[in-house]
Amino acid sequence: VCNVVPGYGHVAGAALAEDSNIEKLDFTGGTPVGRVIGAAVGKNVRHYCAELGGNCPVLVFEDADLEEAVNGVAFGAYVANGQTCVSA
Repeated sequence: VCNVVPGYGHVAGAALAEDSNIEKLDFTGGTPVGRVIGAAVGKNVRHYCAELGGNCPVLVFEDADLEEAVNGVAFGAYVANGQTCVSA
């Protein structure tokens, strides 16, 4: 299930980060806010993926086609000169 929750970070984001029913939280935004969310998520020991300032976090699993994964990661990191936010 993927839910996009619009709203102000100090209200909507804080509620998501502190809710023990949320198993994984993905965040796209600035580094200072990412640190705050990471600290809140860490208190409940949950999965957290953050795309902070042009990075492209990607998981490459052991059974992946390595050449295809490298091409996909390179494309994701440099598509649109870093002007897109991607989390995979």
